Amino acid sequence: MTGTNPPLGFANHGAAHLSAAEHYAGYAWIDGKPVFRKVINYGALNAGMGTKNVAHSITGVDTWIRAAGVFADSSNKTIAKDDDMSVDATNVGITTPVDQSENSGFVILEYTKT
Repeated sequence: MTGTNPPLGFANHGAAHLSAAEHYAGYAWIDGKPVFRKVINYGALNAGMGTKNVAHSITGVDTWIRAAGVFADSSNKTIAKDDDMSVDATNVGITTPVDQSENSGFVILEYTKT
């Protein structure tokens, strides 16, 4: 990537922009490809031990760069959920060892495209 113009006609929203719509994240990956970002409304975490999968509806991914979760309970106590998370071609999955359904939130995905 050269200059300050974002590739592929996407507006440069900068590193702090978060949206449920796929958009250019404002930087390139180590291979020079533009990084895209999308926020997934994950809803509540699993109601017991196991994995809950939520579709992300992203197509054409070349490399997953980052997956980070931010969840809060009804008292607004926030927990980060970066471990026990998996992303594949269809879903974001989070595995919980116990009932954590009182926590709901979002997953931020960053990736390059083919």
